[in-house]
Amino acid sequence: MNDETLVLKGEMSEVLRLMKKTFYSNEEIFLRELINNASNALDKIQFERLMNNSVLNDELIITLIPHKVNKTLSIIDNGIGMTKMDLVDNLGIGFYSAYLVAEKVILTSKHNDHDQYTLEFQPSASFIVTKDINAQQLPRGTKITLFLKDHQMLVYTFKLESPYIYRRIAIG
Repeated sequence: MNDETLVLKGEMSEVLRLMKKTFYSNEEIFLRELINNASNALDKIQFERLMNNSVLNDELIITLIPHKVNKTLSIIDNGIGMTKMDLVDNLGIGFYSAYLVAEKVILTSKHNDHDQYTLEFQPSASFIVTKDINAQQLPRGTKITLFLKDHQMLVYTFKLESPYIYRRIAIG
């Protein structure tokens, strides 16, 4: 499959701008949103395990990997993963909250029954979806890498207090 560049409708880029200005006055909310998304993916694969014994039985975990030199933060889960259509059609406000602190986001995902895809999202409201055959393959799950804005520090207080998250979170 060739790279596929998709452009968001004009209204969407305006929604991103308004979201930054209106919904999230606290920039650190992005981390809670992305961890909630990862936790939901773990819940989905856990449910699938109950229905289908052939699903891998590995430990379900969310990993945060800060990289100070590159100014990146990666959030990795081994949940259900996303298909190409999920990447194109089903990204929600939690994903877009990453733009409170990031100038660029790369999302790589692998669903059990599908190929691995990478979505590279630019603030210009365009994104590229690529069948990812060259990168390190995920067994299953999603990796989101945030390229933090210049004025952002990679030192966040990872205040992970949420009544909805009961998953193991590793910082590595």
